[in-house]
Amino acid sequence: MSLWLSHTPITDLSINFISVINNMELGGGLLNILLKYFLHGISFSFLLLVLAFVWTIIAVALVFIGFIIGLIIGFLVLFYIIGGINAVLTDLIWGVSIKTDRKSLLAHGFVLFILLIIAAIPQFVISFVVPSLATTIVMFIIYCFIDGFIAKSVAGLWEISILEDIST
Repeated sequence: MSLWLSHTPITDLSINFISVINNMELGGGLLNILLKYFLHGISFSFLLLVLAFVWTIIAVALVFIGFIIGLIIGFLVLFYIIGGINAVLTDLIWGVSIKTDRKSLLAHGFVLFILLIIAAIPQFVISFVVPSLATTIVMFIIYCFIDGFIAKSVAGLWEISILEDIST
């Protein structure tokens, strides 16, 4: 059974993803750092898009069960999803371990959620003023770098230091 699992497209994709990251120099130049920011931003956007569908189903069910409390629990789940995705990506791409306890993931997701909304305001304004497919594509590419930078910077707030790592 483990042979079958080792050759699934998902594991092959994750192995290729990790090998791309490992081939980037750790200390690397500006180009390598920019590529890591882009990779972090586009990976985060893709994973969040996929998990947003799951979250929507969960949130609708929770709101249906208990209006205000369901909505609050739905947002808490969203913050956990955002914090978890960013913690995993930061560890994979940058090699930085992030705290993953409940409080850290919740705070991590909340701060990242707020900062990404604030950072997206210029994107919404530009897309509103110049609505076209070209604008959307250019803004998506630019915001992959911006989102990657913000996500890595926020994750750094919950970085596990060497002293904390030794004590656990």
